[in-house]
Amino acid sequence: MTLNPFFELPNPNPLRCHVFSLDNVPCNTYYSVSPFAEKLRNVCWQLKSVGHEVFYYGYDVCDVECDEKIEVITEEILFESRPQAKRDRGYFNIKNEIDRSDGSIHLERLWTVNAGYEFRKRYKPGDFCFWMLPGCGQRHLYAETADLPVTHVEAGIGYNGGHLPYKVFESMYVRDFHYGVYHGNEFHINSNIPEESRKQFDNVHHYLYTQPDHNKAYHLDAVIPNSFDISLFDFKVNKGDNLLYLGRVLEGKGIKTAVDIAEEMKMKLIVAGPGDYEAETGKDKDSSEYVEVIGTVGPDKRRELLANARAILCLTYPCETFGNAAIEAMLSGTPPVTSNNGGFLETVRNGYNGFRVNCNDTKQAIKAIENLDKIDPYNLRDAGLRFSREQVALQYNAYLQYVDRFNKGNIS
Repeated sequence: MTLNPFFELPNPNPLRCHVFSLDNVPCNTYYSVSPFAEKLRNVCWQLKSVGHEVFYYGYDVCDVECDEKIEVITEEILFESRPQAKRDRGYFNIKNEIDRSDGSIHLERLWTVNAGYEFRKRYKPGDFCFWMLPGCGQRHLYAETADLPVTHVEAGIGYNGGHLPYKVFESMYVRDFHYGVYHGNEFHINSNIPEESRKQFDNVHHYLYTQPDHNKAYHLDAVIPNSFDISLFDFKVNKGDNLLYLGRVLEGKGIKTAVDIAEEMKMKLIVAGPGDYEAETGKDKDSSEYVEVIGTVGPDKRRELLANARAILCLTYPCETFGNAAIEAMLSGTPPVTSNNGGFLETVRNGYNGFRVNCNDTKQAIKAIENLDKIDPYNLRDAGLRFSREQVALQYNAYLQYVDRFNKGNIS
């Protein structure tokens, strides 16, 4: 690939980088429903675009920018172990028992053994390793490599359980949430709580179980936003009349509120994404003339839906750690109407590149939709381009160079 157009010179300090795939989702556009797979694709591109050497360990069908793609597992084995993988394009309902079936465990173990074998043949002291979910399917391989003389980076944290020595959070919101829980756990572990009282805490599952090193944590972690391949989105000024819900169909993602808005405004709502619509809304998917449920979509249909929608509804009521769909909509010239919380506070300027409304406030959301004409689509596009992978790659490189200098004793 060519050098990143925003990076003026060849990298004066190219690093050796090992990137590990997910154990259960290949990284290519077919599996674009998986945000973690998309993050990994973009991480590889970003590292390569600024001149680093990239070794990628993953599926035979992975499509990533790298110097060497090491095939450690095949899509055929994935389909045998998890038959629903092809149908759902890499989405797995963690509430479903099939996700911890014998086939799933076999897949995880095979990936771990093969990736570990290939990595140990290639790594050198001082190399960087990038992990996306080291607390889930990648956990056994990380445990086997944690003590090697390499730098482990947990990339794109937007979930519970971040615990690697070097952490990249996808938003300031999720970073501050993690740090708050770290300190809470530290108090729980180190304080002189009476034994009987401590037992009450021990019954609580602590998802975020590590404590920060107060001398290092804050300047060796980073906040770097998710990035986007802008070639996957079409910018369009003239829109259709429908609203769009794009993502996992979950009550917590605001699907019920989105349906209520469509029915009250008598506007068509297209619901695109994996999940059980009827279970999450309590309504039959064919019961409303204003709602069309189309299920999981691939990248081409996603491009079309985002470009043509009047607005996208991202009304998550647990705090969204980043909110990818809102950025994808901006890149398409489509205004996002989002919740007034979490990562949206960092990406959406109310009234400029979208609207933020209170959680579950249907009236406020309707008012926002009635004022969509006040949003300039070119402002939307400009706001979305801040998150292009070309731009984010420079942030990643600056962070990695800082860590490398620290590890070599050049920064105290």
